[in-house]
Amino acid sequence: MKALTAIAELHTAVQAVKQGAPAFITNLFVAEQRLQHWAARGELFARAEREALLIFRQERGLAH
Repeated sequence: MKALTAIAELHTAVQAVKQGAPAFITNLFVAEQRLQHWAARGELFARAEREALLIFRQERGLAH
């Protein structure tokens, strides 16, 4: 997993997955302010897998 320290990193990762993909679906419905807060606190992580981007938030020792 890669730590995301800014929202721009998240947008870049999403664009990389979307590029050339036949379709795009998301279930990430979080306000940008909240994402930035988590990134600033070091709680936001991402893992790119082929045609998917998994986004995790680390909280109390649990990534979910």
